[in-house]
Amino acid sequence: MPDTLHLRRPHRPEGGEDYNLNLSQRRADTVVRYLVERYSVASSQIRAVGRGMREPLYKGISEENDRLNRRVEVRLEAAK
Repeated sequence: MPDTLHLRRPHRPEGGEDYNLNLSQRRADTVVRYLVERYSVASSQIRAVGRGMREPLYKGISEENDRLNRRVEVRLEAAK
């Protein structure tokens, strides 16, 4: 099993950039809490990173793009 699990949670473009970054971070933190509580993943091995509107997969404002950009990305890294 990898030693570190990184979670990134982009968010949709409603509200201001600061609002969305904060909301994105809170949602990423919620995913971390869930993994720790439900699956006993060590919190020291998880890092939550909210991205706000900074890294959309689909650019342009539309309901479809907003839907597609709502995601949680998981990146696993081995110990160095």
